[in-house]
Amino acid sequence: MILNNARGEDGTGFTVPIVESNMKTDGVAGTDDDGIDAFIAAGAIQQTMVKTLDNGLKVGIMGLLGNNAENDAPLATPVTFDHDYASIQQTVDHLKNDLGAQIVIALSHSGVTDPSGTPGGDDILLAQNVTGIDIIAAGHEHEMTPEIVVENGTRIICAGYYGKNLAQLDVTVEIGAGVTDATLTNYPIDDATPGDPSMNYLVGIFNAGIDEAIKPQLGLGIKDVVAVSGSSNLGYPYMSDESGMGNLVADSLRYMLGGMDGAIGIVASGVLREGFEAGEMVTFADMYSVVPLGMTVDPAQQDVPGYPLMQINLTGAHVKNMCQLAAYVIAAGDETFMAQLSNPAHPYHAYYAALINLKSSYYLNLSGLRYIHAGAAGMYQIVPGSITLYNGVDFKCKNPAALPVDDNGLYPCVMDIYMFFVMQSPDLQMLLAGLGLPVVPLNNSGDPLTLANMLDSRLDRDPTAEGIQEVKEWMAFLTFLTAAPEAGGFVDHIIPEANYGQAVLAAGDASRVNEMSLTP
Repeated sequence: MILNNARGEDGTGFTVPIVESNMKTDGVAGTDDDGIDAFIAAGAIQQTMVKTLDNGLKVGIMGLLGNNAENDAPLATPVTFDHDYASIQQTVDHLKNDLGAQIVIALSHSGVTDPSGTPGGDDILLAQNVTGIDIIAAGHEHEMTPEIVVENGTRIICAGYYGKNLAQLDVTVEIGAGVTDATLTNYPIDDATPGDPSMNYLVGIFNAGIDEAIKPQLGLGIKDVVAVSGSSNLGYPYMSDESGMGNLVADSLRYMLGGMDGAIGIVASGVLREGFEAGEMVTFADMYSVVPLGMTVDPAQQDVPGYPLMQINLTGAHVKNMCQLAAYVIAAGDETFMAQLSNPAHPYHAYYAALINLKSSYYLNLSGLRYIHAGAAGMYQIVPGSITLYNGVDFKCKNPAALPVDDNGLYPCVMDIYMFFVMQSPDLQMLLAGLGLPVVPLNNSGDPLTLANMLDSRLDRDPTAEGIQEVKEWMAFLTFLTAAPEAGGFVDHIIPEANYGQAVLAAGDASRVNEMSLTP
């Protein structure tokens, strides 16, 4: 297997062999990558691998982590990844010329976008710029290729995500010519797929162990129902736009501030990993699967998984910049608009280089805030005066958002610590600077938040206890879903279409993101 942008969460007992060809450590003792250096020294992480099959075929294997995936791993420092095509070409040549590989397979956590339309992404660029890779088995973008994508003689496949599909690639190899033919077969993995008895037994043991750990703390087991999905619009949010699930999770984050005036909940779509079907009886496990990622950087609180939440503060001017960034992510997902913008003759072509890097996972789902953008005709600019706030106790944003945003005001915001790290990353800071959209998080004293003082701004679920008892992202989601109606929760814990349905989000008071042409 290879590394990805979440691999650091596996733990020290993880022993599956890893191939990683473009990873670089700092080579300095006493730094945070010493553990990886030890794995490399022990041979657990290898730069390349050659496997000789029973028929004598020598298969060269290389592992790559792409540029976009590295941007999604702000905690990887001091580990870096070399994306230079000349360096990758040297690795391919080494496998074939020095190690005798007759075909080369790249296991790439880089990804392909729009595989059924116009394929793009880091793995397409890899195939265009590096020769000699016969097959790229791609990941990261959570796409499934219904057919083999062929680019510059390289065959590219993506199996999908979360084990929902099994991809089988049958290849014909001619020695000296490489892969001459290939057939891709996708096998959907769902509830209709019979479970392996031995694996079911192991899962049962794991589930029992989880229940033993969480029931004394939460009074819930993983199969206990915590809510009901009353909406058909709570699926996995894969688009660069407003979604029912994105709004729901953002609402849960803002809920943790208890109705504070001017409060804003912010969650990036990239940390949302699942959705609910209409009528689904949502169990604890279902709830957790929506926001399952992460770990705190506080060693004292790493016994409970999940990203901890922070309260930051933004000036009104920077709140407006944040809304503009969200609108630009919508723009980046508009293929027609981006095709026009790519033309050097377009009057706003200078924006193209920045917008092309804004993926749907960067989309900011907001609670407590409403804005209007001008759409493609108006370069997706925020309409002046359109950014308004909902009442602090209107946790579901169902009433008119009538409170204006003051440029000089200070607004409390809740986000997870991962988003803070991404905001502090050099790549995003460079992008924001290029767009002229500074966003500087402040602490409650009005000072800029830094990597040195950020832990002081974590939410505390028990202020009476010594220190800070972290509120993980999934805890906020669970708290909101199980809250009593009189405390701002849902009647009978049913998540209603009236708050999160597609029709509601298209127009009306609950629609937080609107295009000018559609707004009365």
